[in-house]
Amino acid sequence: MINLELFTKIKNETFDILSSLNIPVSKKIVFEFNENYIKTYGSTEYFKGGYKIVLSTLLFKSEKELKNTLIHECLHTCPNCMNHGKTWKKYAEKINSNLNYNIKRCTDVNELEKSLKEEIIKRQKYCVECCNCGQKSFFMRKCKSVNYPNLYKCKCGGELKSYELKGI
Repeated sequence: MINLELFTKIKNETFDILSSLNIPVSKKIVFEFNENYIKTYGSTEYFKGGYKIVLSTLLFKSEKELKNTLIHECLHTCPNCMNHGKTWKKYAEKINSNLNYNIKRCTDVNELEKSLKEEIIKRQKYCVECCNCGQKSFFMRKCKSVNYPNLYKCKCGGELKSYELKGI
């Protein structure tokens, strides 16, 4: 969990870093936290003439992870950086080479600690499972793969089945 005091400290450090490297981050950013972000550390979107950065409340294990994600998301507020295109990559490389950070396009959420994975799975309501290899995907709400598993195949080629999770 992220506490407000820690977040404010890291946010200020992040803006200092970006400013010191003359990276043109927007001055109009609103921050929000979302406990349902279990597959992504953060996201950035246009919001009321500025930007909104939404961060997971569950996934961060360290201050460094939070700072890396915050820098990553703040880069999206630079002109022509809402994607991971040339300009975004140029700024990320500038930070990585000057300050020894590891700002990258994606982080694998599958590297989560087992206890955190279990906590996340407890929040899920549905499961889609491969009848061949047993691979499971969990969902908080109904989606096409939950409603119509017969329309999809597993990576191994197996048929899928879906079911509601009760009282895990």
